[in-house]
Amino acid sequence: FILAPRFGVGAVLLALCAFTPVSRATVGVDNTGNSTIGYQTGFQQGQVFTMGTAGNISSLTVTLSGTGSREAYVFTTSGGAPLAQLYDLGSVSAGGNTITVVDPSLVPLSAGGTYAVVLDLYPPSGGASTLGWGHTSDSTFVTGNGSSLGSLYYNQGGIWTAGASDFQMNLQVVPEVPITGAVMGFGALAIALGHTLRRKLRPDVSSIA
Repeated sequence: FILAPRFGVGAVLLALCAFTPVSRATVGVDNTGNSTIGYQTGFQQGQVFTMGTAGNISSLTVTLSGTGSREAYVFTTSGGAPLAQLYDLGSVSAGGNTITVVDPSLVPLSAGGTYAVVLDLYPPSGGASTLGWGHTSDSTFVTGNGSSLGSLYYNQGGIWTAGASDFQMNLQVVPEVPITGAVMGFGALAIALGHTLRRKLRPDVSSIA
């Protein structure tokens, strides 16, 4: 701001405004406020969702009950069902059911893309599983970027089967910065600095004899 008086200050502010979406997370999909009707244990379980706008995952919270911990993933989908692992988000448990992504840029999601949050609830050492993912019959959800929820799925014997309710999760995303906004920011900043430098380099006619 020292190098950008008057017009320059306005241009620098425009540049900064163009980059403000980077620092703010918004709700992708959230149905954790709905009444839980039960907890599904065992199997590999997935909740399908579709992104309204492009963004990067910043955190995931799932409604859990029981003991133990399991890995949470993002899968691609095919024909509505989870297909293949895309990202490993980390571990969750009933006592630590929120995953905060350290670097959201590593987990980008495309606008209009359909994905699934998948929990591998098979007991890692065999035996009965006591960790369950809560599900709800209430189809309402909160979204801040136009995303939507799809079907619940569970994998039994290598076959993904759709369920009638929805698994409960709160997926937070950081909106992708539009390319046009980035160009505006760099362009405005360049104009401001260029304008200031020209003023500094232009000779003062009144001081020439």
